Amino acid sequence: MIVRPRAPQNSHATGDRIRYLGSLLMRGDEVVLCCFAGSEEAVRRVAERAAIPFERILETAASPWPAEPEQVEAMRKPATHQGGRDDP
Repeated sequence: MIVRPRAPQNSHATGDRIRYLGSLLMRGDEVVLCCFAGSEEAVRRVAERAAIPFERILETAASPWPAEPEQVEAMRKPATHQGGRDDP
């Protein structure tokens, strides 16, 4: 799970304030990253109460500049692996 430290808009009955922002699926690695607004502690408590399995919770920061329209369009297209230093 990824946590963005932003002002959350939704509150839970127990007082934990988080908001779901979306997910990223990396099929090749069989990994899903879920992004929430709220404190790391609140996201952890809500995930544990809901029995949602997670490996770790990370805090993130957003880019300070908006993406250009062509960058947004490129991000919507499926990515391909270009190979790297460690590839056979």
